[in-house]
Amino acid sequence: SSDERPDGETLARIFRKKGISRAVITLGAQGALLMEQDDIRMIPSFSFELPVDTTGAGDTFNGYLVGGLMSGMGLYEAACLATVASGISVTRHGAAGSIPFMAEVDANYQKAKQFFLTGSCSNRKGYAGREYT
Repeated sequence: SSDERPDGETLARIFRKKGISRAVITLGAQGALLMEQDDIRMIPSFSFELPVDTTGAGDTFNGYLVGGLMSGMGLYEAACLATVASGISVTRHGAAGSIPFMAEVDANYQKAKQFFLTGSCSNRKGYAGREYT
């Protein structure tokens, strides 16, 4: 039907056909899909607590992604940092007030590195221990 949206990998293929070699496609609660040249990686959403409000989560993700890139991180590392930041923001109500400070994001990122260690994030635990597949 016309209401169906393409999945992240389909979008990545479309981007490639248009000459785009790097992209981050956010997929809400599913996480984000990273595309660099021929490498496609899925980063599942991540939080130490259950979400209460997703308002502002995408803005938080985008801000921390750009901040990470501007500080010299690679795309994958910056996206992992952004995933942690947006994972914190969804545990709070509201938009601007839910955006965490860098010190909190960094502390949680250090704890979450096990989740991101393999570089694929698959079969790791997030959302307070719930298993991702």
